Amino acid sequence: MITMVSVVSAGCSGKDTNSESVSGSAETSETSSSTNTDNTGSVLNTVSNTSSDYFDDEDLLENYNDVTAEILMKGDNIEINGQGVIYSNNIISVTNGGTFIFSGNLNDGQIYINNEELTHIIFNGVDISNSSSSPLFIENADKTVITCVDGTENILSDAENYVYESDEENEPDAVIFSKDDLSLNGSGLLIINAEYNEGITCKDDLRISGSNINISSVGNGIKGKDSVVIKDSDITVNSQQDGIKSSNADETDKGYIVFESGNYNITAKEDAVSSENILTINDGSFVLKSGSESISQSN
Repeated sequence: MITMVSVVSAGCSGKDTNSESVSGSAETSETSSSTNTDNTGSVLNTVSNTSSDYFDDEDLLENYNDVTAEILMKGDNIEINGQGVIYSNNIISVTNGGTFIFSGNLNDGQIYINNEELTHIIFNGVDISNSSSSPLFIENADKTVITCVDGTENILSDAENYVYESDEENEPDAVIFSKDDLSLNGSGLLIINAEYNEGITCKDDLRISGSNINISSVGNGIKGKDSVVIKDSDITVNSQQDGIKSSNADETDKGYIVFESGNYNITAKEDAVSSENILTINDGSFVLKSGSESISQSN
């Protein structure tokens, strides 16, 4: 067994600006790889030939030959070619399952998903901003899969303040917010600018494969309540709270994080990686920095 990360308490303040900060009980696979830590606190590891049982065919779905609708966004207007999409008051509602290709820019708007089917969202070069809520809100779906097309840059941004219909409401609160299972794939670049709170929030199981994601957030960078599993991805997170987090403390078989493979550069004011239960690292290259002074803040 190879010990790959140090384990600290979940409430650690991380005063050392160049330290690893990982919470949760750590597990690793038995491999013949070597692991080392450099003088900046980076955790470096390289192993090969790993496989994963955490991903199903839907999680890895990138094919979009059978398209339900294509949506071309033009600032304050959109063109819809297909079915299952309604546009009103700058909200693009996806009312049916299927495959939906988005391209262009949407000013101060939202993609809103509310159905009980598998929903495949294709980002083919998008720039979506919202000044009062989440740019992508998945309220109900069997599972949502987001694919960023190879060679494209896709930007999602929110603002410092959200507006809710009542004082009792507090959701959504992330640039990408999903109440159900969420998967991300595709090698196109996904840039997330989270000025209100979190970058990616999934209240169920979150799966990320073959992705290229860059997140800047005032809250947690990536959070999957029940679990987070990532493979073959390049992830950069700059967060004012935790970098990558799984928060379910009520169920012993939930609240876990698994790194199957990939490259991770995480700078966090609190924990770089925070798991309520089990943290498993099978493969990957890691640069983890945490601490109250590890992130520069502008006034």
